[in-house]
Amino acid sequence: MQHSDRVVGAHTRDRRTGRMPHRRRAGCIGNLDDQSRTSDTSPSNNLAPGTGCPANGITAGCRAGYYCPQAATLRSEMAVFLLKSEHGSAYAPPAATGSVFDDVSSGAFAAAWIEQLAAEGITGGCTPTKYCPNAAVRRSEMAVFLLKTKHGSDYTPPPATGDVFDDVPSGAFAAAWIEELSAEGITGGCGPRKYCPDNIVTREQMAALIVHTFGLQ
Repeated sequence: MQHSDRVVGAHTRDRRTGRMPHRRRAGCIGNLDDQSRTSDTSPSNNLAPGTGCPANGITAGCRAGYYCPQAATLRSEMAVFLLKSEHGSAYAPPAATGSVFDDVSSGAFAAAWIEQLAAEGITGGCTPTKYCPNAAVRRSEMAVFLLKTKHGSDYTPPPATGDVFDDVPSGAFAAAWIEELSAEGITGGCGPRKYCPDNIVTREQMAALIVHTFGLQ
């Protein structure tokens, strides 16, 4: 089983200065035909129907009138979600060059967004030369992506204690990031004292996590 995302080093952004403030915007799912009550599987993270990304231009759904909440979130889709949540729905990244990742050509879906995610130091890819755009995002990886997007690529969370979730020991992949996601009130886990780090992030979970990370409504 592949564990990613590689945590990259410091970049030009700062946690407290030099970044666009996260404005409170319309939330992340919208009035879509297949929408269910969304949460990060925790009651504290429940989102009422009608809040969400389409209203804010973060996503148009998986097809006309549908959000596909139970579908897996792909790494290519995640790049768009994160950057639009960070910069606003009107944001457009620079044109893709096709030279950043071997598996992301300039004409690939979300290529410009993927390359910008790398340029901002949020991702180093799934390997030194690949991004794995069609791979599903795991909950452990998502913790790193969310906090780096929120705080800046130079951010490092406090060391993990291993006392927050029973399935995330202190030495586990992304343990410090997962515990900080909980400390900031972004996630309540997948159940009592469980985070389910190896589970795939569904599109409804992605919506809930983005809403809580960036203060969207």
